[in-house]
Amino acid sequence: MSSSLPAYSTIYAFGDSLSDAGNISLLSSIAGSALPVSPPYYQEHYGFLSAAVFSNGPVWVQDLSLALGLGTLKPSLDGGHDFAYGGAQTGPTPQNAHDPIIQAVSLPAQLTEFEAEVGKPSADALYTLSIGSNDVLAILRTPGLTPQQQAADVSAAVADEVSFVKSLIAHGATNVLVLNLPDLGKTPDVTSGAADGTHIPSAALVGEASQLSSAYDAALASQLAAVGPAVHVADLYHRSTTPSPTRRPTA
Repeated sequence: MSSSLPAYSTIYAFGDSLSDAGNISLLSSIAGSALPVSPPYYQEHYGFLSAAVFSNGPVWVQDLSLALGLGTLKPSLDGGHDFAYGGAQTGPTPQNAHDPIIQAVSLPAQLTEFEAEVGKPSADALYTLSIGSNDVLAILRTPGLTPQQQAADVSAAVADEVSFVKSLIAHGATNVLVLNLPDLGKTPDVTSGAADGTHIPSAALVGEASQLSSAYDAALASQLAAVGPAVHVADLYHRSTTPSPTRRPTA
């Protein structure tokens, strides 16, 4: 068996802080308050520009770009193909519909930027998407939601993500790698109690976060399975095996 990686012409990356190569850093620097703060966060250098990423090193999609021989993946605000922004959500939801800052960086805005900057996407490009954690955390931060309301909000976020994937396919994407959510019940924000604003560790909050993450992933996998073979869901966080991005036939 060959161990060679698939050949792609470029990567178009979308999502939140897990994939952001520096867009939020560049954007917030213009406003006079650069985020995230480096150190401790890693500072990437792109020629004359530098930008911090939400990691202690390059984000995963930058590592993937190098592994595929595509060079350094740059943020879109520096003319690159990484359109992800830290803090992004899937789209308008009951938690953020009236927050212009979140709307300015979330998936619909990322798609608009992609359409404006990439006139003719490469036919053999790899598209990556990692999103949804901020949507679930926003649900946890909203007091008084019933389980039914939480489930409805998860469904709305998943629908927004699936709609975005369909838009990429409509633009010619034939290779889409979608990452699922991590178990947010294991994240420091949740285990410390910061996620719901109490800052009191709570087994109930941990269980709630884990359940919502699992429900999101189950709904995402089910709906994307019906989209077509252009889409590959990487179940990186809940299983013992880690699928590699592979070229899939056109739907």
